[in-house]
Amino acid sequence: MKKRLFSKKDGTSFFEDLKELFADVQDSVRYFFDRIFGNLRNWYDIAGEPVVVFLEGLKAVIDENVVTGSIFDAIVASTKTPLDNIFLEWLRDNLPAVIAKWQGVPQVIDETEQSIDDILGGLDVDGGVEYMVEEIGFEVGVRRNALIHSFASVMIEEYTTHVAKASGASPITGVHADTFAQVSYDLYKERNLV
Repeated sequence: MKKRLFSKKDGTSFFEDLKELFADVQDSVRYFFDRIFGNLRNWYDIAGEPVVVFLEGLKAVIDENVVTGSIFDAIVASTKTPLDNIFLEWLRDNLPAVIAKWQGVPQVIDETEQSIDDILGGLDVDGGVEYMVEEIGFEVGVRRNALIHSFASVMIEEYTTHVAKASGASPITGVHADTFAQVSYDLYKERNLV
């Protein structure tokens, strides 16, 4: 006998037909959310948490306002959670460029053929962090949090682009990086009770 949806003539009730109809949809929806949130968890471990940990260290250094030696090392030392060595290596090599992007220095240089280092005056890692600390340190409250959030978004975008090149994954960019920055902070706060 031919199966007929929502008809008792085939021997099944309305609710049995409905349950069968949504069984496939339920599996598809579950797979969709598993894929999205599984990817989110992976990116959180790789990029979200290291960025948040670094920025929490930055906030601690700004709040304490006492730095001896390398400001970059002071930030790393003030983190509650140790930073991943791969992330730290990337950060040491790329922080000035990330700061330049955060400040709106164009990534593509025109006919003058100057590099970002030339524009920033040969900024090294510590010099870049000092610049960032000054920029963020002048602000308080909501404005400071907004600056840190925008910097987190840029860091996430740049770092996930770097990781994606090697792994073939899709980087987190644009508004997604902005949202992921907030989600990462919320996850970090939940796990560490900040």
